Amino acid sequence: MSLNPKRLRPMPFARLNEAQSVHNRMVRSTAEQLVREGFEVFADHIGWSGGTPIEVDGYRPDIIAIKNRQMYLLEVETMDSYNKEHCISQISAFSKALPETHVILPAGYMSTQYAIPYLKYTMAKRNISAHIGTCNLLTRHTDFRL
Repeated sequence: MSLNPKRLRPMPFARLNEAQSVHNRMVRSTAEQLVREGFEVFADHIGWSGGTPIEVDGYRPDIIAIKNRQMYLLEVETMDSYNKEHCISQISAFSKALPETHVILPAGYMSTQYAIPYLKYTMAKRNISAHIGTCNLLTRHTDFRL
C-alpha cells in the first residue's frame, strides 16, 4: 500500500485545558461581536446556537461569518498553538479555499512581539495569504479587518 502525500495531514494539536478555555472564550467573544455587527455566524467548540461551520478542505474552521453575500473564515489560535504545523496547514488550506481568511490571536505583548511576526514570516515564506487579528478578552473586542 502506498501513501498519498497530498492526503497526509499533521496530527491535530491538543491544547492544555487552560489554553482550550482561552481558545473557546476567544471564539465566543469573536462570534458575539460578529453577530452584533450584523453577520450570520457559525462557530465551532462552543455549542453555538447558530450552528457549526462546514469543513473546508478537511479542516473545520472556528468561525464562518457571512454578511452581504460575502463569506469570512476565522481561525482562532492561542499562544501554544500558533506556531504548530497543524495551525499553519489549516491556515494554508483555508486561505486557498477562501481569500477572506483571518487568524485571530490573543491580544497582548506576546502576540505583538512573537506570534504576529512569526505568522507573517511563515505565511510569506509559504505563500499563504491571510489576515491577522487579535482578540482582547478583557474588553471582549476582536480587532480584524472585515
